[in-house]
Amino acid sequence: MKTSELKNALRNMGIMEQIRKRQNELWINAYDPFGNFLASTSVGTSGRIETYSSILGIPLSDQRQLIGYMMDYAQTPIEQRSDEKRWNVVIGQDGNRNGLTVWAKGSMRPYYTSSTTDIAELSNFQNVFTDSEFNELIEHLKKLPHGDTYAKIAELGKREVDE
Repeated sequence: MKTSELKNALRNMGIMEQIRKRQNELWINAYDPFGNFLASTSVGTSGRIETYSSILGIPLSDQRQLIGYMMDYAQTPIEQRSDEKRWNVVIGQDGNRNGLTVWAKGSMRPYYTSSTTDIAELSNFQNVFTDSEFNELIEHLKKLPHGDTYAKIAELGKREVDE
């Protein structure tokens, strides 16, 4: 199962998903609509899945479906999970410190600008967008006042992440 397929499956169930760094690994965490932590699986390790007691608060059929999706993903070889390119969205540079200003993904708010990022930090998961996440960022920006301008700046600053 590809990462984007897992994310879409969880969203279709009404489950919020978020990629977070934990113990130097990226994890896909699943939350119910109230923000209760249900389950997680490691993006970088095959076969790892964790569930939490709050999973008991959703219907049994949803529990089975969620665990099934997580198991399918955990059993997929890592090299077969990615189906999207990864992007940084650079919108400025601080000439005095060689720092960059980039769009980043947050946990308390969906997107924010980070102005303390240097080149070494571009690979941090908060600063990396997949194709679908980039499209979501553009949709978000277009809803803001002067959003078409912000979206155009983001499109101009889109650059592929160096692996």
